[in-house]
Amino acid sequence: MKRIEDLEELKSIATAQPTEVFIQLNFGLRSSKNIEYDADADSWLIYNYIDDTEQMLTSKQLKEDTNIIEALDKGALYLY
Repeated sequence: MKRIEDLEELKSIATAQPTEVFIQLNFGLRSSKNIEYDADADSWLIYNYIDDTEQMLTSKQLKEDTNIIEALDKGALYLY
C-alpha cells in the first residue's frame, strides 16, 4: 500500500487506469473506492464499495461532495 500525496498524483494514477484506493478511517477501518479521472472533461467517476454507489463528479464537486480531498490533506488516502 502506498500513500497518495496530493491531487495531482491521484489524477495521474487514476487517468492511466481505474484505480483502487482507500481512505484510512478511525479504529483501523477503511473506506474503499474505485476512482477514474477523465482529464479532458475534468471529471471523476467514483465507485464506493461500502454502499455500492457510483458518483460522477467535477473536480469542484470532488472537494464539496466527498471526503477524498480531506483524506489527501490528512495523509489518509492510499493506493491498494
